[in-house]
Amino acid sequence: MVGKYLWQFIQPLFGSEMRQPYLKDILILWRVLNSRGASMTQRTCEFCKIVEKENDASIIFEDERTMAFLWTKAIAEGHTLVIPKVHYENIYDVPEDEIAHLFKIVKRVAVAVKKGLNADGINIGQNNERAADQTIFHLHVHVLPRFEGQKLPADDKLLEVNREKREETANKIRATI
Repeated sequence: MVGKYLWQFIQPLFGSEMRQPYLKDILILWRVLNSRGASMTQRTCEFCKIVEKENDASIIFEDERTMAFLWTKAIAEGHTLVIPKVHYENIYDVPEDEIAHLFKIVKRVAVAVKKGLNADGINIGQNNERAADQTIFHLHVHVLPRFEGQKLPADDKLLEVNREKREETANKIRATI
């Protein structure tokens, strides 16, 4: 099954000269490239790299199954993402017990963000697939503090929050979690 799936993508790249007997070599190469057991998506996923501590993040909360951190491309100060540590592309892929735990943590983080930043309200958002504006294909939930009179910026006007400011904000939220 995997062979047929790979073949439909590989064969057009090399043309009709490549016959299916070479597929075994391609599958061996595929396994070697993924020797850590992660898919190519997981190995290049920005959020998986945060979970593995390969990428820097201002972590608000972490347990064995989830992680919450301040997003660098924030809509507003305190824009937090809550993710499962296991790579699931979207809500359709995640087992029910995992999504239940994830949203338990979303609630906990939302309360901490509201209290830590004295927010007037909180938006919770979760996008699935390109048509719904999902841009990073690792399941994540946005926790967005809101303040009276605040207008949200357009996508091209998002805040690039530096590390020092994120840590200052993260400390306020961590103190209340």
